[in-house]
Amino acid sequence: MKVFSKPKTVTPNENAIYKLDTVRDEDWDLLTWISSQMVWEIYVHLFIVIWNTIQFGDDRKRDFNEETTIMISHVRRLNKNLCIDSHKTKKFIKHLENYQNYRANGYLIQKKKLVNLVFGELVARGLKNRSGFCQQLEGLPMKHKGKLRTIVLERMKTLVDISQPNNKSPMLSGTDDSGNLGSKLDVLQNEKDILSEQIMELQKENSKYQAAHGNLTNLGFSDNIVKLDKDIKNLQDLLEEFTFVSGPEYEVDDAKCHELLSYYKCDVEVESQLRKQVLSAALQRLIIETVITEAENYFDTNSTTEASLVTATNKLVNMTNSFTNEYAEKDEIAKVIPTKIRQQVFGMLGCYAFSNNDHPLLMKISEIILEKLNQYRKIIESGDDDNEIIPIIRKVIQLFFYQLKVHPIIPTYKFYDSGEEMNSLFMESAGTKSKDLKKLEVEICYFPVIAILDPVDDKSYNVFSKALIIPRSKSNNNSLE
Repeated sequence: MKVFSKPKTVTPNENAIYKLDTVRDEDWDLLTWISSQMVWEIYVHLFIVIWNTIQFGDDRKRDFNEETTIMISHVRRLNKNLCIDSHKTKKFIKHLENYQNYRANGYLIQKKKLVNLVFGELVARGLKNRSGFCQQLEGLPMKHKGKLRTIVLERMKTLVDISQPNNKSPMLSGTDDSGNLGSKLDVLQNEKDILSEQIMELQKENSKYQAAHGNLTNLGFSDNIVKLDKDIKNLQDLLEEFTFVSGPEYEVDDAKCHELLSYYKCDVEVESQLRKQVLSAALQRLIIETVITEAENYFDTNSTTEASLVTATNKLVNMTNSFTNEYAEKDEIAKVIPTKIRQQVFGMLGCYAFSNNDHPLLMKISEIILEKLNQYRKIIESGDDDNEIIPIIRKVIQLFFYQLKVHPIIPTYKFYDSGEEMNSLFMESAGTKSKDLKKLEVEICYFPVIAILDPVDDKSYNVFSKALIIPRSKSNNNSLE
């Protein structure tokens, strides 16, 4: 799939250099410009502006913080290799740390000033059009923004790897800083960063060995949360990419789409620019609900290795619980064995269940979903949709049927209905300010909240992933019906 083949809805701008509705020479000029930069400062600036186009909640903060730490480490290593002086090192590290602080604490004015400063540097380095560049970045799917971030980080790592003391390569700096050898304090700081990275790597290795050998008293709660976050984010990105409805390559059946939006009680107006975004969200929810329903029906009427393994595991867990309660009630290690058995088996299923693309369950559900989606939108000159939908089906099954049961206390999931009040504890909406939540209600919930919920009063003990919401104003009385 080409990077710019499925753009999101963006307000047309005939004068923009970088257009999203078609792939033009200027689009490739943009990629060429990014990949041809010869100085490290450009990649620090690009790192900031790419992240500035990403709206994230708790699920993406971890990636942002980790990548910022890596970028800062690269800058310090360039300083250690005597490629840049201490003054410039501190300047760019301060930019990265300040941007991280502004994002974390919601300092919008300070963040805007810093981003404007960064864009000024990019324009000075040859960026043709700031607004067109921003428009192009905003239109990229999250998956492709991630690839751009990877390119930037890998390019910086390459510059660090090839840099040697007294190296005067123009790729490393726009000015000659080799004369400044740096202070001992800078050298010690760089050594500290390298040792910190080595410690992190050792901790990762230790976690792998601990998991392999099994610490019977460690239920791995934090490790499970990290994996669940990444898997949920990956599934959300795949769903977002697969359900695009904007652009000349899509034909939308307005009558059928009206029926679907009416089914979910959406009030978005037919001519509204938000309508296609809501339609895409409705298709995402339709896919998730269809996969869960059809998988449940399939498990009830067909025998699979996965289903047999679940039945045997549940029986073994019940037996070990009974045994523990009767003979080893005060033994702390014995008490966690039933949970460990459940975690190991469902963890394996969460990774490998239905790995064969030609499994009858995956093939059956893919036919059902593609038939449903083709009622609402058709892709002109589309590729092999089966290759795109099957990984989504597999991930939905692995997540909702198996991965949630890896946790010591099994979380549940819930879709919110149209018209429910917004609740920042359980919901998130890109671009929505917390101060405006009281004026808004749910237009559509397209990914469920995953949390440990109290079944009586719906309070949460722990939220693993907030529901994804497109909101609407409470004063909106325009109805599809």
